[in-house]
Amino acid sequence: MEKSLQALRACPLFEGICDAELDQLLPCLHARRRSCPRGAVLLRESERAFELGIVLTGLLALEKTDRAGNLNLVAQAGPGELFGDPAACAAGSGSGVSVRCAQAAEVLLIELDQVTRRCSRACAFHSRLVQNLLRLLGRGSLSLEEKIEVLSQRTIREKLLCCLQAERARAGSPRFTLPFSRSQLADYICADRSAMTRELGRMQQEGLLELHGRAVRLLE
Repeated sequence: MEKSLQALRACPLFEGICDAELDQLLPCLHARRRSCPRGAVLLRESERAFELGIVLTGLLALEKTDRAGNLNLVAQAGPGELFGDPAACAAGSGSGVSVRCAQAAEVLLIELDQVTRRCSRACAFHSRLVQNLLRLLGRGSLSLEEKIEVLSQRTIREKLLCCLQAERARAGSPRFTLPFSRSQLADYICADRSAMTRELGRMQQEGLLELHGRAVRLLE
């Protein structure tokens, strides 16, 4: 229970909302918990989405199938992170990505209609919730722009450097930890894993970076 509460506190959707307010807010949002085993699919690409989800425990993979039928990793979501596209929910359209449990997970699902609908008590923390949602929509747009920038690069090396530089900027340091495994990183940049691994090896030999597992140091 404490881990779940910590995840909710960390969720940007509930930023500025205290525990007591959360206790009142969650029933208002028709929130429900769901436990899922590893490999379970919570949402399919073509499935209409009406709920937003918050990861309480475990890890989710957000994936998209290309025209050739290959499954590509778009992003991951861990404890305290959201999944489900608010824009797709609002339009009642397909989610655009599938959501799969990379690890056994527990999630909290809330109805988007209940987020955007002003409650009868007009409580201040519900207004804060809507403000947070709008802020998250803006961040989502930036994440999409970042992925487009990575994929617009012509070579594997350029894609890797673009992705790694974005992670360095987030960490505020040339030393950071990749949020992906090698396979997931290859999926993210839409490259063959073996070819990407060879390129990383060449980049290390040329002194562009140091790589130890997921620990990275970008060199000038």
